[in-house]
Amino acid sequence: MPALPFESRSTEEIPQEPGVYLFLGADKRVLYVGKANDLRSRVRSYFSKSNDHRLVTTYVHREARQLDFIVTQTEKEALL
Repeated sequence: MPALPFESRSTEEIPQEPGVYLFLGADKRVLYVGKANDLRSRVRSYFSKSNDHRLVTTYVHREARQLDFIVTQTEKEALL
């Protein structure tokens, strides 16, 4: 599973494929797990300048220090 620092400049390294992404804190504990049809687009949405004030987005912005992801064949497989 690739591990990247939680910084927007790292998003080019994320594949545009389905999969699961994990945001981790400074202590390497998993803060949030999500699935996506396009990992790069989904992770980039956390960096957008939108007015997304959902609790999870605020929490990820404040606490995440690392991003891990697992590429799957389909989005449905990511649910498993």
